[in-house]
Amino acid sequence: MKFPFTNTSIIPGRMPRRGEIIVFRYPFENRDFVKRCVAVEGDTIELVKKEVYVNGKHVDEPYAYHQDKRVFDGIEFDRRLYQKLWQNAELPRYVTNLGSLRDNFGPVVVPKDCIFAMGDNRDNSHDSRFWGPLHRNYLRGKPLFIFFSFDPGREASNLWDILKIWQWRAIRLMRIGKVI
Repeated sequence: MKFPFTNTSIIPGRMPRRGEIIVFRYPFENRDFVKRCVAVEGDTIELVKKEVYVNGKHVDEPYAYHQDKRVFDGIEFDRRLYQKLWQNAELPRYVTNLGSLRDNFGPVVVPKDCIFAMGDNRDNSHDSRFWGPLHRNYLRGKPLFIFFSFDPGREASNLWDILKIWQWRAIRLMRIGKVI
């Protein structure tokens, strides 16, 4: 028996499927993140003007939203070099405007035992576009419901930023308790 999405024994599990929401340990810090599995191993993923294509087919994503109406131009890279830099989480070091990765990305092939994870808030999501493929060893499972939802109004980098309730933009009451 294994934990869901992991190689650790106890509960039977599997790799996530495209479209599923997942919980995982962020690869560069000891924090849990929640994102959506957009592509699985062997898939070719590409973003063109904020639109997602998996294996050359446009993906209908009614859950995805964009706060920023601007669309940044993509970058020209040798495809093999692009793939290598992305897999090694080095691509952002070679790109002067990260908006170009946000809006026009790839194409890349998701490696074995990995997925491509993205947040539904596509313009404000630190995800696989920036830190590379997510290996199955980081996967924790699936969330059950939304416990609490608020918009802090800016990036919260620590607990104190979250506790500044007078700076919150909004508590998203319609999301609280929603089953995922």
